Amino acid sequence: MKILMVHNKYKQNGGEDTVFYNEMSLLKAKGHMVDKLIFENSRINNIFSKLKIGISGIYNIESANMLKDKIKKFKPDVIHVHNSLPFVSPSIFWVAKKFKIPVVLTLHNYRLICPNAILFRNGNICEKCMDKIFPYSGIIHKCYRNSFMQTLSLSLVTNIHKYIKTWHSKVDKFITLTNFQKNKFLSSNMNISEEKFLVKSNFVDDFGNGYKNRENYFVYVGRLSIEKGIITI
Repeated sequence: MKILMVHNKYKQNGGEDTVFYNEMSLLKAKGHMVDKLIFENSRINNIFSKLKIGISGIYNIESANMLKDKIKKFKPDVIHVHNSLPFVSPSIFWVAKKFKIPVVLTLHNYRLICPNAILFRNGNICEKCMDKIFPYSGIIHKCYRNSFMQTLSLSLVTNIHKYIKTWHSKVDKFITLTNFQKNKFLSSNMNISEEKFLVKSNFVDDFGNGYKNRENYFVYVGRLSIEKGIITI
C-alpha cells in the first residue's frame, strides 16, 4: 500500500513528532511504500508570519497546492494526517476528497473540541467548550497561548469546518489514542458516528526483558507540566 503521511511539526520536538516517525518506520518495515509531507512551525518567527497564519488558517491555498503536487507524484492509496494546525489547515482534507483518496486523522489531543487541546485550565479539568456551539469560554479565558486573538482565530478554524462538515464528510477515519479520548469526542458537539473512530495506542520499541532485580523506583518521561499528572503521582 502507498501511504502519504502529513504532519505539522511544532517548534520543539514532542510526542506527536516521535509517533509520526515511529509509525513511518513501522509501516516501511512491514513492506508499505511511505512518503511524507511535513510543515514546520519554525516558520512562525515574526508578527507578519503570525498574521499570515491567522488569515490562511481556514483554508491554506499553499498547503493545498503542495498536497496536490505530492498526490500527483506519489499517487497514494491513503493519506494519514497527524497534525493539521496551523500551517497545513483543513484545506488538505478537501484536496484529498477531490482526488477520492481516503483520509485518516490521528487525534493526538482535544484541539477540535477544546481551544487549549487538553481539557484542562488553571489546574482543573475543564470541559466547558466540548458541547458548546461556539467555544466562547475558551476565547474569554484566552486558552490558546494566553492570547484572545490567537484563541479566537483557532476557534474560528475548527468550528467553521465543523459547521461546513469538513470533519464529517472529508475525514474517513479518526484514530484516538484511548477509549477515554474516543468517548470524549463522541460526547462532544462534533456529532460524529462511533463507526468512524478507531482506538490505536501510541507505541515504543520492545527491547526485550529488563533487569531481573528491579529497584523500587520508576521513571517518568515527558513534559514537566501539571496536566501530565506528575503532582498526583
